[in-house]
Amino acid sequence: MKLKGLFADKSAGVQLLIFIGIFAVVTIVTLLLTTLLTVVLHVDMQARAPMLVMQAVSSLLMWGGSAAIATYLFTCDSVFVYWKNNSVTFQWLLLGVIIFAFSMPTISLLAGWNEQLHLPESLAKLEELMVKSEEAAREATELLTGGSGVGLFLVELIVIAAIPALVEELFFRGVMQNLMYRSTSNTHIAVWSTAVVFSLLHFQFFGFVPRMVMGAILGYLYHYGRSLWINTTAHFFNNAIALSAYWIAARVESLKDIQSENLSVSVETVSASVLSLSIAVVLLWVMKREIEEREKAD
Repeated sequence: MKLKGLFADKSAGVQLLIFIGIFAVVTIVTLLLTTLLTVVLHVDMQARAPMLVMQAVSSLLMWGGSAAIATYLFTCDSVFVYWKNNSVTFQWLLLGVIIFAFSMPTISLLAGWNEQLHLPESLAKLEELMVKSEEAAREATELLTGGSGVGLFLVELIVIAAIPALVEELFFRGVMQNLMYRSTSNTHIAVWSTAVVFSLLHFQFFGFVPRMVMGAILGYLYHYGRSLWINTTAHFFNNAIALSAYWIAARVESLKDIQSENLSVSVETVSASVLSLSIAVVLLWVMKREIEEREKAD
């Protein structure tokens, strides 16, 4: 049976359901494979190097592998088709990063607010599990980013910043958002529904809202920028900034207590965040208009 383009004639809605199934299977296989490698090779998961390797393998297989299989079955093409846009210039990549940077104060403000949320008393045990999960994720992040030396930092930059940016944008914006858009023919539904899934699959309740907003911004950058390179570069910028902050704070004693702090809610910070986000929206509109004009000219 020919697998290439097997589901190319199916509707976008059906392809979306198949994509979810592909992701579920690939995730299970990835978990089994990484567990098997850990046991067979007697890997010490408290050591930094093995954790970095497993992090890279998991990201590439779960996000990249799922997207590659879906693209092969749905379009008769490879995943590289999403990056085949020769008209993207450094100007557009830089503008994408600037737009994202202007949205960061709002994301940080929402992060501080989200961290203060609590579930109803009846769900106290669930909240306790979520808190423990957040603490475990924080400890893992600290272990991954606690290396010494510039060389190891560059490795961390590839594993923690570059690879996730590439494969997650391919998975969520390249495949999922496109399927959502083809299913609904509505930009905002496609962008925000994908952003919700993007945040849910990171399994961090206390960071759900800011990550959802971040996903939406990346989604709009992809849709209006007409290139996966723009939102991937912005995603890498976000990851690199966060990684650099962890890395520097771990080495500067005076910064250790403030490395995880977000903006506190006050009239000043809310006003500044609204202004900053407004600038981001205006710049996004400028990008959209300029790219549309360029497409008309071509």
